[in-house]
Amino acid sequence: MARDHYLETLRRYEGRLMELGQERADALRIAQDMHRELEAFEDKQQALDGVLKELDAAKEEAGYWSIFNITRLIERMFSLLRGGSEG
Repeated sequence: MARDHYLETLRRYEGRLMELGQERADALRIAQDMHRELEAFEDKQQALDGVLKELDAAKEEAGYWSIFNITRLIERMFSLLRGGSEG
């Protein structure tokens, strides 16, 4: 009787340990996903910062090429904001 109770207690502990292991694995996977998303956000932010700097420089210029460059930079910015990559 005591032996059966002991074995049942061990089985419950084993089951709970397995559940905890799965929960930990799930939490780690979520943390990794969040880290990847944060890195992607930072990359996009850096790309947007670069486009804004180029836009500021292009505004100082005059003439057709200035207008062309500003238009191109605005298109790149919209692409980044829509989720595209820099390039």
